[in-house]
Amino acid sequence: MQTVTGRLFLHLRSFLERHFIVKMADSYAFKELWDRALMDYLRSTDRVLQGQAVLQQLCTTEDLMAQIETSQGRFGDWRRKRHRILSILSNAMRPIEGFAKIAQNSLSATPLAPTSVVFGATLFLMESANGESKAYDRIEVLFGSLGEFMHRLEEYIKSEMNRSLQGKVVAILACLLEILGRSERIIKDGRFKKFMAVLSLGEDEKVKASFDRLSRLVEDEERLVVAVTYATGQRIEGKTDKIDRNTQMVEEKVNDVAASLKDATTERRKVEQNELLEHALCTPAHAKNCALFGEYSEDVLQNSGEWLLAEPAFQEWIDRKCPLLWVTGGPGTGKSFLSTVMISKLRVMYPQDPTRASVGYFYIKEHDQHLQDLSNILKSITLQIAAVDSVFRSHAISTSSTIEKIAGAKNMWQNLFLRFYGPGREIENTALVVIDGLDEAPPKVVKDLLRSLEDLSGFAQRQLRLCFAIFGRPELAEYMTPKLQRCMAHVEIGEKNEGDISAYVKKQMHEVLVVRQERKLKSKKAASKLARELHDKIMAKSDGMFFKVVLIMNQLYDKERVPSLFEAIEDTPPQLEKMIRRVLERLASNEDVSKDDLNEILTWVAYSKRPLAISELYSVLHQRSGKAYDALEGRLQGKFASLFKLSRIPGFGLRGEVTDSTDMGQDDSCSLDFDLSSDKDEPAYLSGDASPEKSKDAGESAEYEGISLEAFTNLTAIDVRFTHASIRDFLVKEGESNISGDYGGLGIGINTRTAELHLASTCLKNIFEWNAGNKGFNLIGYSIEYFMDHLLSIAASRISRKDKQPLIRQLYCLFHDEAWTRKLIDTAYYIHNKALHMWFADSKFSTSIRKDWLAYALEDEFNPEAYEWLQKAANSVKEFFRPLAMTAARMWLTKSGQDDQSYRWDQVFQVWILHCYLNMDENGEDKLKGLNLGTLNERRPPLSSPSQLQALADFAGIEKTQHWHTCFAWTLLRAGIIGEAVIHFNKALEIDDKSWKAMQGLSRCYVKQGEFSQAIDFLTKAIKLVPSGIEAVTESLNGDLTDITIARGDAGEAIRHSQERYAANPKNVDAIRDYIKALYAGSHYDQIVNVVQDVKKLETFGTSRDRLPMLLGGYLLYDEIGSALRARNRIELVQSTVDGLSQIHYFQDSPWVYRHVADFKFKYYDRTDDVMAMLEPVIQSKWKMNLSPEVQWGYGYCCKGAIDILSQIYYSNAVAAKVADGNPDCWISKLRALATHEDGNRDGSIVYRVNNASFLLGTWLRIYGNVENAAWKSYFRPSILEAVDMLGDEDPLNDRHAYATLGSTLLSAGDVPNALAALAVTLKSLEVSSCPSQMKWLKEINFGLWWTCDGPCNTLRTKYKGDVYKELHFCEECYDTCFCEDCVKLVKENKLPFRKCSSNHTFLQVFPIPEEARDVAARFEGVNTVVVQKEWLDGVRRDWS
Repeated sequence: MQTVTGRLFLHLRSFLERHFIVKMADSYAFKELWDRALMDYLRSTDRVLQGQAVLQQLCTTEDLMAQIETSQGRFGDWRRKRHRILSILSNAMRPIEGFAKIAQNSLSATPLAPTSVVFGATLFLMESANGESKAYDRIEVLFGSLGEFMHRLEEYIKSEMNRSLQGKVVAILACLLEILGRSERIIKDGRFKKFMAVLSLGEDEKVKASFDRLSRLVEDEERLVVAVTYATGQRIEGKTDKIDRNTQMVEEKVNDVAASLKDATTERRKVEQNELLEHALCTPAHAKNCALFGEYSEDVLQNSGEWLLAEPAFQEWIDRKCPLLWVTGGPGTGKSFLSTVMISKLRVMYPQDPTRASVGYFYIKEHDQHLQDLSNILKSITLQIAAVDSVFRSHAISTSSTIEKIAGAKNMWQNLFLRFYGPGREIENTALVVIDGLDEAPPKVVKDLLRSLEDLSGFAQRQLRLCFAIFGRPELAEYMTPKLQRCMAHVEIGEKNEGDISAYVKKQMHEVLVVRQERKLKSKKAASKLARELHDKIMAKSDGMFFKVVLIMNQLYDKERVPSLFEAIEDTPPQLEKMIRRVLERLASNEDVSKDDLNEILTWVAYSKRPLAISELYSVLHQRSGKAYDALEGRLQGKFASLFKLSRIPGFGLRGEVTDSTDMGQDDSCSLDFDLSSDKDEPAYLSGDASPEKSKDAGESAEYEGISLEAFTNLTAIDVRFTHASIRDFLVKEGESNISGDYGGLGIGINTRTAELHLASTCLKNIFEWNAGNKGFNLIGYSIEYFMDHLLSIAASRISRKDKQPLIRQLYCLFHDEAWTRKLIDTAYYIHNKALHMWFADSKFSTSIRKDWLAYALEDEFNPEAYEWLQKAANSVKEFFRPLAMTAARMWLTKSGQDDQSYRWDQVFQVWILHCYLNMDENGEDKLKGLNLGTLNERRPPLSSPSQLQALADFAGIEKTQHWHTCFAWTLLRAGIIGEAVIHFNKALEIDDKSWKAMQGLSRCYVKQGEFSQAIDFLTKAIKLVPSGIEAVTESLNGDLTDITIARGDAGEAIRHSQERYAANPKNVDAIRDYIKALYAGSHYDQIVNVVQDVKKLETFGTSRDRLPMLLGGYLLYDEIGSALRARNRIELVQSTVDGLSQIHYFQDSPWVYRHVADFKFKYYDRTDDVMAMLEPVIQSKWKMNLSPEVQWGYGYCCKGAIDILSQIYYSNAVAAKVADGNPDCWISKLRALATHEDGNRDGSIVYRVNNASFLLGTWLRIYGNVENAAWKSYFRPSILEAVDMLGDEDPLNDRHAYATLGSTLLSAGDVPNALAALAVTLKSLEVSSCPSQMKWLKEINFGLWWTCDGPCNTLRTKYKGDVYKELHFCEECYDTCFCEDCVKLVKENKLPFRKCSSNHTFLQVFPIPEEARDVAARFEGVNTVVVQKEWLDGVRRDWS
């Protein structure tokens, strides 16, 4: 397609054909052409030019622009809006001004100059637009088109133009005048569409013809110019040939002389410049610096440090996208070797021959003043760059010639670096500079250098030309300003250097004498085995310290025996201790460091049972001095960074505070922007003018000791640890040998004798002082969890009897004084598994407390009553725990009134304390060694018999008030004893008809019985009766109301009710939970997504205040949330939360949560790799050993879940491989490992497990394996025969379970008739579910409702559809999997919102019960009798024996 300019040349040719019949060789022809064009213009525009006085003023382009602005000024801000058209117009008119002057020479007789006429036509065209925006747009495009080729002809007017060319110019101007006139007419007529045709050379024939002529004119003019130029060139060429020959000889002679002079001058100047640079910049530091690089380069292991070069931060820096890179690591981590690796890599990338990309470096050393001076640093870097960059060298010479410009580091930085590499110079020269050991420089040097580097942050360059990499210890963070941090990439060495350390050890192992001898005397295999053992041992002791490994290896080379090698590895190298001592000496010499505070931090980090959060250390230091340690975080990241490292706690957990889950309404907003200039815009209460409650925008930061909530929660989510285990080893070793107490004259260290005692005492103090209303930093979470561990860790024999008395007094208060014992029970609830285990399941704790402490009480330190109890408790474990049991009983069964705060929580923990105490004998050898706390974790009491619970309640002889009956009834309710619970709730109401807690209990009883109307009536009354002071409990009551409306199938009412609560308090986790449940009941998935998004905005950086972990982990709403998010493809909203919940630190205390997280990932994530990585270790015995002793009972639940999920993954992958003609063997092998015992029988036969893996493997072999029946039947046989035996025993209460097992197993085995017969027995209760009397007697013989739909209509905690279905469909492949009439459609249409079963599977409808299956396996007789059909049972046994 032709361009606009090309078309203009074509139209110019047409114009010439029309107007130039004769050659234009005289002025008359020119004038005639111009006059004709002028008349055509006047006719088309209805204008008389002589009457236009303004034309006389239009002589230049500036005149035209001024007139246009004047004429258009009436349109307000026309110039601002139309500045672009003015620019384009000026650009197009300026060449025309020159053309018109040339044409004037041929048109001298015309009344108006061509310039004035063309400019006037342009002015009139602009006026014709009359403020119309579209018209201006069209004019703008027109002059843009004209301007494209006008500038091509502009060069011709710069020299004398012959007559022919002058004629061409006149023709062009005439054509241009015609186009302007035609355009003006179209605009006046309002024909914008036609005017568009002008611009696109379209529909207007006259304008099109004019443009064609204009195009050909330009083309002819170009050809004419070429011809004239050629002729002129020929004449000149002949004359110049002769001149060239004569001058060539002269030039040759002159050049020879000049070259000789130049060489001499250049050499002399180079010498002078070198002398100048050396005199101005060369210092002893430069030579030392280069020598250090050479030394490090020799020792660098080949291919080491590759991990650093692959870091994204390094790539960003080397691509010059950020000016600064900070590589940080603790002492001895190999920073100098890494910096050398980087320097070498850069020098390979940018060969340091003369180049525009230079590499500079400098090694700062603590004990060499030459290598610590900032001026020396900059001078050395300047010399290195000048040696390879000639442009920079010239700049450096020029700058250095003026002493003032390089006097001092600041001037050097400004004049040598910023002026050359700054944005003021547009050159390509680049420098990458590496500085190692900045932390070893004096503080002033560090500050001055970093302050200088801040200038790089302001460089507005597409690709930076000056970049610095800094290697140093973490304490440099204290000097890193926000401005620096914003332009800095960061790499932390951490454990990333393990590969380098390992490679070094392997390489050096060949130098160990014993290893060489092992190979010589024994074999290469023996030597390799020894080398591997040594390598692994060294790596385990390395702590990520390259320096430590080097020292260890130095101790090994000349050892003569194998045992001495391993002994040397265990010993701390003396040089390492010197390095650690040097770090402490630095801190000891700093007057700003409080040694007492540092010693407290060292003690807690060394002896704490888990890493402490910064917030916890903050509380520790506050308790020590009574004053806040405001600079703690800065110190840990700064001056103390060589000792401590900070890391974010993954997931969430109890960290530093105990909170009430119903009181979660904190504002998480926190802005990092602040203004120090004025406080006039501050909230009033910040200036002391009002309280936080009076300022609606105040937020809630005042509740957290004046710290913003974001900062508060961030500090609770960061762990503090030693940078290296060697530091703790050194401190403990020094502490053991510290007799004088001055820690080797440093004043910094740990008192190892009293450290555990100090921590235990502090924990007890925290329990005593705990107040649930405190919102600041505290240590209560740690204290309650580990106070017993610290007590057991004290070397009591090293503590004098007198020094024991303060702790004995604390123990007396804790276990005897009711006020403190209540606090112990309240706080211990958060570690109920551990507390009950250590108190009652393991006598070690109670024995240690009684024998090592209470027995040493001094009589004169206590009153007679206290001393008497201490003596009894020291001799009797029952006496020791009696006050605890009595307090637990009173907490359970007594209340101060209807407004007692304890009514907000259940009292199951207290019931368990009583149960455990009453099962303990006098010797502490209790009956609870295998204590299973599973029911406690489900908030159920330890006993299910009314008489047994009655015995517990009668233990303390407490008066049976309305509170006694209410609390006892709640315990019965949680035990599932509904009838007895109703009796006691009614007794409580007989005594006090205002007992709202009894009404709530009755409401729950009626829900269990399906009496929803009565349940709502009692609950409504209870809500109205809640007394002031405990209004928060109404959240629990309203939650009950939501559950009831869901249970009776009224999702709409549940949504309405819960939405009101959520809208009133969108931060309350209970309101969020109930709203999500209601929305799920109504299948409102989009709104659930919105709620989750809103909740994420409230999250507080991974602490116990986070709501999503509570909803997913604590409230087990993962099916409600997961189904909604997956259905809307938004599962990524909770991915970080779920990943946090799966962290190892959490499963050690709560393995069941770990299983739930794995289940969530399996059901809702697309990939299963992460699930397998989570669960495959679970089925190993080692995983159980990692669990805390008090929760090992939960391993079975977690392990079963792992096997179920893994077997489903393996089975699905095997089927997929088979269908795709792949190899399923690896998945079948994994499935077989789960389905069979590893050892087998003594005769070598396989032992088959009774689990989901076995059933799925049998199904695989039956359907896809092409094997004999005997091969696949072996996997079903144990389960089937076990169920057959259950039906043949004397216990009728296990029959329902046996029939259910037979039905599921036989169906997976392909025996549909017998499976239907067995399932029919279990479905009798579903068939008669509408008849209460029949349901009652079926429940009495344990044949109640059994099957629950596996689809989305029910979740783990809530049965949204209940247990009653119109249809039930069983999958013939997935063991024990069934769906109701609604959910089976979702499965078949592949619309399930989670991973379960498959649309490719076959389904068998088992309900309504098919007639052919009825009474085949059993028949129901009378009121409460189930008769097993023996003939059928014998047939099944025969088939599977």
